[in-house]
Amino acid sequence: MNHHHDDGSKMQEVDVIVCTRNSEATLEECLQSIKENIPYHRLIVVDGMSSDETCRIAKRFGAEIHSEALGLSYARELGIALTDCPFLAYVDSDVVITENWYAAVMSELQEPTVGSAQGFLVPLDRERRQFFEFWHKIIKGKKEGFQTHNTIIRTEAVKDWHPGILTNYYEFTLLANHIRSKGYRIVEVKHQTWHLSQWSNHHAFNAGKAYTRIFGFKIHKLLWRLLTPIKTIPPAVFYRNPKVLTRYTQYWLAYARGMISEYCSTKSA
Repeated sequence: MNHHHDDGSKMQEVDVIVCTRNSEATLEECLQSIKENIPYHRLIVVDGMSSDETCRIAKRFGAEIHSEALGLSYARELGIALTDCPFLAYVDSDVVITENWYAAVMSELQEPTVGSAQGFLVPLDRERRQFFEFWHKIIKGKKEGFQTHNTIIRTEAVKDWHPGILTNYYEFTLLANHIRSKGYRIVEVKHQTWHLSQWSNHHAFNAGKAYTRIFGFKIHKLLWRLLTPIKTIPPAVFYRNPKVLTRYTQYWLAYARGMISEYCSTKSA
């Protein structure tokens, strides 16, 4: 269904894809922000067999709902297959889109060499927000990192993407590799969006396991993760908040344990 803003602004050729699984806690705020800030053509929810109110919330916003039970990488692929617009937007179910985000991101995609553009995701929890904001101010210029939490992608850059693996982690890396393999650039703009969920050490452990399972055990990657907490020292000092250091140290140590756990499981199998 076509969506038009009350101000009569012209609809852009973009489908919005939201992947969900038991997302009732944040989905309504997410979809309301999409409705208010993105002139989408279709709102597509790819749901991973939710057992809560997720689908009922999505229906209230007029979303098309497609179910899957194979994980996030398949959900991303299915969303791409469903879109028929020149551009598609991935918005995670715990992300709030802000005013002018759409114009800022789409302006980058007017450059034909740009395959994907995204906003700067700002966590609501204090320690993570201080960490990201500190380094975002230090590192100048357009960044080339890629995520799928608040991202608009040129459809022709990903229409033939097939991840080749079922996973709930690092599907965005596989997608980014595909976009770059086709000669496109990936950029991040300064415009902020809000991330409602918090990272947990359990999430970090599973992400570490998934990295080793998908990309193999790499000692330099393990060392990098073990040294990553060093990056928390400047923001911890700048904001006079030692919790930035302690929280991220725990997080990345959990990630490293996940990498090692998966490696040991593979070796003993």
